[in-house]
Amino acid sequence: MKYLRILTLFVVTALLLASCEKYLEVDPVDQVNSEDAIVDAASLKSAVFGIYSTLQLTELYGTEFVEFGDLQADVSTHSRTYNTWRQMDNNSLMATNLAVERIWRNYYIGINRANNVLLNITELKDQLNDEQKLRFSGEAHFLRAFFYFDLVKCYGGVPLELEPTGIEDINNRPTRNSVDDIYGQIFKDLKSAESELAGLGAETGRVSEYTVKAFLARVNLYRSGIGTANLQDAIDEATEVIESDLFKLKDNYKDVWETKHTNESIFELDMTKDDDNAMAFFHFPPALGGRRESRPADELIEALDAADERGAFYIGDYDGSPYSKKYFRVDIGDDNVPVIRLSEMYLIRAEANARLAQNMDLVIDDLNEIRNRANLEDTPADAYDALILAIEQERMFEFAFEGHRWFDLVRTNRAIAVLDNVTSMDQYLWPIPQRERDINSNLSQNPGY
Repeated sequence: MKYLRILTLFVVTALLLASCEKYLEVDPVDQVNSEDAIVDAASLKSAVFGIYSTLQLTELYGTEFVEFGDLQADVSTHSRTYNTWRQMDNNSLMATNLAVERIWRNYYIGINRANNVLLNITELKDQLNDEQKLRFSGEAHFLRAFFYFDLVKCYGGVPLELEPTGIEDINNRPTRNSVDDIYGQIFKDLKSAESELAGLGAETGRVSEYTVKAFLARVNLYRSGIGTANLQDAIDEATEVIESDLFKLKDNYKDVWETKHTNESIFELDMTKDDDNAMAFFHFPPALGGRRESRPADELIEALDAADERGAFYIGDYDGSPYSKKYFRVDIGDDNVPVIRLSEMYLIRAEANARLAQNMDLVIDDLNEIRNRANLEDTPADAYDALILAIEQERMFEFAFEGHRWFDLVRTNRAIAVLDNVTSMDQYLWPIPQRERDINSNLSQNPGY
């Protein structure tokens, strides 16, 4: 069996970087440290779960990555003391920002875990049945694509690592691959995952064939940018998910959050008290057990229609000050994180059709599906340009506090027009973390940093 290699050195080094935000650091406890750790189907399955656990980290979908997608935009506003969060809110990031570094580092830990699993599926092929080979490989391919998608959204081109790395690779100094390279690998991994998971059925909290289709719809929409390439693929994937009848919009928006694993969720990240989803803590005011490091932005509150049941659900008021309560299990910290929901498929299909200037009736119907569920009347928009803006706003309301807004404004090149503190496209990308560049001089910096 080949040597199982990991980024142990970098994790240990990172733990020495104490700061006033030290308690945000989460050391992955399920690292594979020995060449004997993955020896059979059971240990390989545990390693697959270790890839999922990457997303549960406080730095990623346990709080920070989700939070920053709204904090950089007009959904959330910084309200306490963390300088890392203040820089996000002001869109004045520095290359030494610890949050920027934490996200980079932990995504590469997840990528390395996926690479180790894919290597060991080959090494253990004689000990796995056909379903195990396909399911484990499909999950690893999907999650690696997922990690690279978030990286390319934030940093642009990044090093493309497709083999396990470890201490013995310390002298290997990769350069940044192009955005085209990264998207090419994302699509390759997702197509592999779609084929491997086909017909295997769904298991609660795990990736399924339709998770992959839904994510392909999202990736194709992002890849299109302000153009039209990839839009028909986004429509086709979203339509497959919608017409599968496996998923249904809940009658009440709040049910998606108050009940775990509803049939509206296409991919939902399980969180327990041990995983500690900290979003409720960072949103709730101190008197209610939280810290309120951020609060709902005035722009969001003012834009919400008084009849919109979503705002009534996810914006609370304590002593005259607003706070977000979409994640509300502040005492336990076990709010699940719905990463992909059916409502997104309707809005992806609506936007893609509108951008292609086709199927206007379907665009309107898809948009109204989401509006009507929120107790809003049908959209007054009746032209493609107006519909595109209406869909942009609907995404803001539907996905508030889920981390979509900043990336929506960037992918459509609307951030400069919408946000007062964005004046240059250089701000669209985060800086490459300075610590990574200190370690690897081959990593070029993004413009503006």
